[in-house]
Amino acid sequence: MGEAKRRAKAYANAKESLLSSAGGDDLVVANAAITLFERFIEPKRYAGGCYVTAMFLALYLREHTINAEPVIGYVNDGTDDIFMSHAWLEHEGRKVDLTIHLTEYEDAQLPGDLLVLDHVLRPGKVQHTYSRELTAAAQAEYEAMAADPQMKMLLQHKDQEHRQMQERASDPEKMQAFLEAAPLGLRFSDMREVLD
Repeated sequence: MGEAKRRAKAYANAKESLLSSAGGDDLVVANAAITLFERFIEPKRYAGGCYVTAMFLALYLREHTINAEPVIGYVNDGTDDIFMSHAWLEHEGRKVDLTIHLTEYEDAQLPGDLLVLDHVLRPGKVQHTYSRELTAAAQAEYEAMAADPQMKMLLQHKDQEHRQMQERASDPEKMQAFLEAAPLGLRFSDMREVLD
């Protein structure tokens, strides 16, 4: 069996195991996440869409009376102390992360596990550490990097973006406005179309 077939079979088995063991709200969350990944994220090779997809799933599940939290936090790939801004969804404390598996620049950001309710459906090259706040080591790393004026400007820009996303993620109306202002093809209605 070739490598691609082996990976496809492993994914199908992991997905089947999750869906057959899930019930109630977990099944709705898992189905929505998997469908969004298979019909939207993967075919488009949609990298860098963590904020958009986490907020979309939160709003979509809210329509189905399921409370899930879009978390705007940080991830670390274990290669250094740098934590990058990232968004994922949490339902009853379990993570759904559909975007860290497909990264735009694999050399700069190693792909992580495709997670649905903490189940690894596809392993990544690394397993990321998730944190809602920056660690002390990450803070020290950023302070050292900020000695370079250009890097300082970039870090300030990323910090401002992170805070804006946290504010949006705390309010359904702001999330909806953010998604409706997204580029054509990436709006709430575009993603919902693949789930309906």
